[in-house]
Amino acid sequence: MASLIGHDQLVTGLAFNPDGKTVATVSDDSTVRLWDATTGKEKGTFRGHDGPVNCVSFSPDGRFLATGGRDGTVITWNPYTGKVVKPVLEGHAWSVLEVWYLPDGHLVSAAWGGGLFLWKHPSPKPTKIFKDFEGKPDTVFGYRAHYYPTNIALSADGKTVAAGYQNDVSLSDLSKYLDGEK
Repeated sequence: MASLIGHDQLVTGLAFNPDGKTVATVSDDSTVRLWDATTGKEKGTFRGHDGPVNCVSFSPDGRFLATGGRDGTVITWNPYTGKVVKPVLEGHAWSVLEVWYLPDGHLVSAAWGGGLFLWKHPSPKPTKIFKDFEGKPDTVFGYRAHYYPTNIALSADGKTVAAGYQNDVSLSDLSKYLDGEK
């Protein structure tokens, strides 16, 4: 259908807008780019992370775009204007590897060795609901938590997280955190 050409370094993440008309890509070149999914024409380039951008996700309604970077931050964007929706979400100690929107519009972000955060966002002051997999044996990931996950996936309803390790996968229930428990 089309080739999306514009990044000058490794493309590290991509996501379709829920309407299927726009594709967002992120790259080691520190940019976020939006593309027309039919023609391949670039619709915009955003810069905001201090370094490479690792992951990208559209909100369920398509009104927001979240990106996670090697700088340990999550940035929420207005995909129509390219402006950052303040505040930039900070708190991860390491590179953000995954970012997802839950069906209710909240964000989940995962960092290499630096936690799994649930953010009430967008809001003037987002709240970290919980932080896990930082090497503590009593975390949500149980006995494997002293090994950092190599991959993380979130279920479509946002209530279960899967964490991949050296040779196995752990499934964990996040509903108690989503229901406001700490």
